Amino acid sequence: MPEKPKENSDDAAMDGMMKEYSRTGGPGDDEGFIAAIKRRIDGLGGESERAWPWLFSGSFWKVAALLALLIAIGLGGKTWMVQTAQPDPTQVVMITQPRLEPGQTTPVRVFVRSEETRRPVENARVRLMMVGSDGNQRRLATSKTDENGIADLSANVGTNLKEGEYTLVAEVKGKSGKALAEDSIVVRRTYRTMLSTDKPLYQPGQIIHMRALSMEADSLQPAVAREVSFEVKDAKGNKVFRKEIETSDFGIAAADFKLANQVNEGNYTITVTVDESTSEREVTVERYVLPKFKIGLQADQGFYQPGELVRLSLNADYTFGKPVVGGKVRILADEFV
Repeated sequence: MPEKPKENSDDAAMDGMMKEYSRTGGPGDDEGFIAAIKRRIDGLGGESERAWPWLFSGSFWKVAALLALLIAIGLGGKTWMVQTAQPDPTQVVMITQPRLEPGQTTPVRVFVRSEETRRPVENARVRLMMVGSDGNQRRLATSKTDENGIADLSANVGTNLKEGEYTLVAEVKGKSGKALAEDSIVVRRTYRTMLSTDKPLYQPGQIIHMRALSMEADSLQPAVAREVSFEVKDAKGNKVFRKEIETSDFGIAAADFKLANQVNEGNYTITVTVDESTSEREVTVERYVLPKFKIGLQADQGFYQPGELVRLSLNADYTFGKPVVGGKVRILADEFV
């Protein structure tokens, strides 16, 4: 009778590992599986202890690779469970203006409710922050929600904040983490600009002297080092002059435009622009004959406050010295807006 081939100890160890893997339930029971494999190897007895070459055989490395793969699968399963955790069940809604001005206090309303119960969350702590494009955070205000889940905050971004685009963030600490509401805003100053000329009437060949005074709309501080654009259009709408300069430390910019000897006569439109603030003024360009009389206008004081009475004194005299009697007088006033 032929002798039954002796089972190879390497194959026996490999088969034993696979059986224990199936019995213990796979990567969900890594510690039990490893303990079972250890008992299996110890059960081989002295034969395994005497088979030192087995430690350096191909089967040994197969077993080691299999163990490493199973452990990696187990760890990967745990990592997947962490990464797929449910988000915090708190809903945050923020209402604010899309544009802020440095130094301006802006109201912000935050509403917090539970996504599970769909009811407002009371006494939720709300923290309002502003994040720049460089990632720097600026804390603006903190508050707590009322019984309606509403928190009203006042955000003041400060006068020295650099103009640009920012992200406004309302942060609420929920049950399992932080719930956020974000909105993109623009921080930019607005200005009020007054345009003036040295006179209302010009002849061809003369110089139009233009001057602009620009101030911040909110604080009435001078618009320092802001780009100013002067533009002149003739009576037919043709652009005949354009110049860009910067304002001085007092918010003032000036430009001169020399008229040609042969021009389109009529009303010329002068426009000055500072950022989004624009001011216009019309002057007349035409040939004229010197008048036969002159007019003098004088006010009782140099400036007036709102509500005060303005008293003016007007004199009209012919060039040969006699007063103008019975002349019609029309007074016009320009408003600085």
